Amino acid sequence: MCASTHVPAGMPPDIQQLIREERSLRQPQQQQLNEPAFEGTEKRIEIDFAWSGEESDLGARVISRTMWDKILALCECTIVSHKALKRFDAYILSESSLFVCADKIIIKTCGTTLLLQGLRTLLDHAVNELGLELEWLFYSRKSFLFPDSQRGVHGSLEDEVSLLREVCKEFGCSTGNAYVLGP
Repeated sequence: MCASTHVPAGMPPDIQQLIREERSLRQPQQQQLNEPAFEGTEKRIEIDFAWSGEESDLGARVISRTMWDKILALCECTIVSHKALKRFDAYILSESSLFVCADKIIIKTCGTTLLLQGLRTLLDHAVNELGLELEWLFYSRKSFLFPDSQRGVHGSLEDEVSLLREVCKEFGCSTGNAYVLGP
């Protein structure tokens, strides 16, 4: 977060004012309220697997509820509700949501969950036990409102990137690149 009200020289006054206002809005709610607040920034993992395309091939959808409970316990969240639909399973989590298709898994969590902490267990089960072939792995998040409240690897971007690179190497996925967009 950038608390500075400095704006680049040469900007028109109305743009300078917009920049100052936008920066002041980004001040942590915790400072404004003087009490703890909820971290609403979502952490998101997308995993793609090779898939035959056959309807009878359930792919990642065969991951059991027991296994999901184990994986999500590592992330420090739980399943609140589950609905099996024709093409995917949808889960409401205590800290957001999980969607499982035959060839794709999307997990979103917020708060101080440890989303990346469950990644190795998930991939180990999917790749080594179910025989799914990992094609692509994507992790994203916006800047945290309360970065000092994050735990584990989520305490620093460098630690998140390092863990993702280790996991990609371990499961034979290209490491790709890490990017930061914005402040």
